Amino acid sequence: MKKYRNRFEKPVVFDKSGSCPKVSYKCGPYHLSKPLVDVNQAAVCDECIVETSRNYLNRRQMLCLKPGCWLEGEVINVIMEFLTDCERIATRNKAQTWYLNTRMNSEAMGNPLDVKDFIRRHRYQSFFMGPLVHCCKIYVPINPGKHWIVMLVGVDDEVVEIWDSYLYGAKSTGEDLVYDVLTVLDAVLKDEIASTKPSGWSFSKFSIRTPQNVPQQPNLYDCGVFAINIMESRDILELTLGKFHSEDERARLVLKMVMSKFNRKQNTLFASARRHHEMRSGNRICNRA
Repeated sequence: MKKYRNRFEKPVVFDKSGSCPKVSYKCGPYHLSKPLVDVNQAAVCDECIVETSRNYLNRRQMLCLKPGCWLEGEVINVIMEFLTDCERIATRNKAQTWYLNTRMNSEAMGNPLDVKDFIRRHRYQSFFMGPLVHCCKIYVPINPGKHWIVMLVGVDDEVVEIWDSYLYGAKSTGEDLVYDVLTVLDAVLKDEIASTKPSGWSFSKFSIRTPQNVPQQPNLYDCGVFAINIMESRDILELTLGKFHSEDERARLVLKMVMSKFNRKQNTLFASARRHHEMRSGNRICNRA
């Protein structure tokens, strides 16, 4: 007996008279001889899966979380927004940890001195930052070229650490971008620095270190997953060789975004999943019949 890879390959079955197809599929109130197929694949790919106050991920963008794929910046931006929201709630809007998303850093790399206009237009400072007097550390994801690296700015210690999960030698490929980001912080926070810090204090004067004990990714594509784990302050031992499991982490991130209370599409997705399950269950019942 021939085995078909899925039910859509099954041939239409006629009754004994040979005049009428046998009913095999159920779709809503209809009992069909063959399934309805959505040919508009573009519309399916554009379906919104995650929507927050500042970010949007469609089905096509979510595909970068498939096994073996390089993580796009928009996924990192959603996680950064979640972390920012949680930090603000926990500290009652006196955030001690700032999570800056990838968009500001892209602007900084283009022209650090003009980034203040971007900050103003997108109300970036009021959402992602806060009063400098409360800030202890700042996480900044940077990308020197198809590789995600985390800058950890220690405000109190006046030290910048570059956490690189694909490090060869003592110097990270991201070190050349650090000064641009620090220059932006100086420009954006100029007034607060003048009123809350000692004379001459500047982000640009921070010392820069590249820790050599950062767990290293076992492949060429999990840098974004490692970067997110670092910014989430998860147990660093879970990223070590032998414990890190790429597909487990990618599935965790998908669930974290889809199931988050900050995802405005959560109820819509749940309702759609229920309808899909009911339709599939109905099809199986008809097939057995």
